[in-house]
This record gives sequence, C-alpha cells and structure tokens, in this order.
Amino acid sequence: MRCPSCGNENSEPLRFCTSCGKPLSADASRPEQSVAPLSQAASGRRGLKRSTKIVVGVVACLLIAGAAAAGFITWLVLESNRPTAEILSMSLARTDGDTLDLEEVPLDTELTLKVRYRASFDESGRSLLRLTVASGDGEKMIDKTYELESSGEARSTELEFSMTRGSGKPVKAKAVLAVDQGKTELRVPETLTFTVVEGKGEEVLFEEAQAAALSKCEEATAAVKDLAALNISASDLADRLSRALEDLDDAETSEEANAVYQDAQEIVDECAARRAAAADEQSRLRDVEAAKQVMYDYAYAEKGNAESIELVDSQVNEERTRANATYRGMVTVHTDPDNAGQTNYYYVTAVKRNGQWVVTDFSYEFVQ
Repeated sequence: MRCPSCGNENSEPLRFCTSCGKPLSADASRPEQSVAPLSQAASGRRGLKRSTKIVVGVVACLLIAGAAAAGFITWLVLESNRPTAEILSMSLARTDGDTLDLEEVPLDTELTLKVRYRASFDESGRSLLRLTVASGDGEKMIDKTYELESSGEARSTELEFSMTRGSGKPVKAKAVLAVDQGKTELRVPETLTFTVVEGKGEEVLFEEAQAAALSKCEEATAAVKDLAALNISASDLADRLSRALEDLDDAETSEEANAVYQDAQEIVDECAARRAAAADEQSRLRDVEAAKQVMYDYAYAEKGNAESIELVDSQVNEERTRANATYRGMVTVHTDPDNAGQTNYYYVTAVKRNGQWVVTDFSYEFVQ
C-alpha cells in the first residue's frame, strides 16, 4: 500500500508507513479501544450487584431504624400521657422535731403527718389526696382533701394537727391518692397506725369546763329571777352573777372556767337558801298566826265579864311546837257595872299535836 505522505510502497497488512511512519489510512489514526477481558466484565457486573445490595440493605436498615424510632417516640408519648399514682412514704412526727414514740403519742402536742407521692396526668385529668385520722372505733377526727398538680417529680403534703383526747387504743391515719384521667381511675391507699395516751387534752377540758360553767350561769340566772319574782332580796346575787359571766368570757383555761362554775353554783345555792328561808319564814308566820288564833279563841271564850280582849304578847319556840300568849280584857258598865274599869289578864299555852295547835293551859287574873 502506497503511503499518502511520502509515496513509499508498503506491504498490505501494515497500517503505518515503513519510511515515514505515518498512518497509511485514516482509520489507523484513531486510537485503539481497549477491550476488557470477559472475566473483568463479569467481575464488574458482580461488583455492581454487591453495591446495589449494600445500598438496599442500608436503606432497609434506615427504614427499619426510622420505624423503630417512630414507634419508640409514639410509645414514649403514650407513656408520658399515661396517668400515674404512687405513694412513696407516709410518716408521723412531732412538729417541734422532738422524738415521737408512736406507741405513746402525747396529748396537746403539734404533730405533722407527711405523705410523699408522685402523681402525673394530662390536662384532662385530676388528682386528689385525702388524709384522714380515725379513732379505734372508726370515728373520723380529721378528714381533709388536697387537690394536686401533675408532676413526674416526687412531691409531699403535710398535715399539722394535735390529739386532744385519747382512749389508749390504736388510731389510724390513712392517705388515699386518687388520679382520674378519661376512663382511667387510679386509687392508691396507705395507712399508718399510732396510739395516743389515754385522757383528755387541755383544749377538750377547757371546752367542757366552759360549757358546764355557762350552763350553771344560766341556772343561776333563772334562780335569781325566781327570787325577784317572790320579792326576795337578790340584787347582790345579780351583781355577783354579772361578774361571773364576765369572768367566763375572759377565761382561757379549764381552771378559770371551773372557778366560774363554782361561783355560779354558790349563787344557785344561795338562791335556794334564801328561798327556803323565805318559805320557812312564811311557814313560821302561818304557824304563829294559827297558834295565836287558837289561843285567842280560847281566851275570848273564857273572857268572863270583859267586854273584849286584845293581845298583849305572844311567843312561839324555835321548833314551833309550843306557844304562849297574854291577852287583856276591860270590864265595862255594859258587862259588869259593879266591876267596871277592872282589867282582866288571860294567860294561854298551846302545843302542836299532829300538826294542830291545842290549848293545854289557861289562867287569868283581875287587876282593879
């Protein structure tokens, strides 16, 4: 083949001129394309498949992880919205910090009942903590309810009180934590038992003494009014009662209230004594009048020539069982002209028998 560049004749199979070295044809100037062996091509295809699998695996893992994360987040949200109620502890102590023996809790001592709890709920929920203290007979002495706020943190509520009376029997303190959210209702109870010494505290003693004193003052008021209605002197007792009522208003202890009670009782007793004395005096006067009437009737019947008689003197003993009387009668011309101007004296003695006055002795004398 002739070289187009230098005209040299070259053999047929050659692609470049043996004289100038230039390409014998236009195709010779094109660069050679390398052809990868079959094994390398197959290897490339296998490599491509492994890469694809890795990518697919990674994507799958990411999807699974994402789904798991979404599920966890959903579970976390659900758990965070789920209501919870838990009482962590319940204790009773002296408010002043001194040691407290739950088997011998003293009267009139400030106590603190402390409850630690955890309560959580969403905006639609509500939580209440009820604290009660009941005697061994079941009588509720304290019953208080607190409304709580939602919180995942532990919180505490304290109730301060004192025991004013004790039976020596166990007393039960109870806490009930309630959480309501939708259809969910949670109730968590907790109890604590302690024993209060037997007896009554100063507060109870004062209230009882105060009530007793007031009742006695009312009784004294009625007694004083009764005396006044009977026209029996009672102004001094009314003044004393007024002071007693003022003392009762100012009383702060059972001893002071008891003193008022005693004063009012003395007023009642004095009213009774004055009333009895008045009644006795009335009875004495009736007895004296009855005795005098019996003796007068007897003396009048025995007056003789006297026109009339009049009482000179009379006496009745303390026991009102014996009476004496002296009567005087004047003789006039109408009754005895010969002895006109004569004075007759009649002496009568009477005793009481079976509740009746009976004349037992009679005598007389004449005085010219």
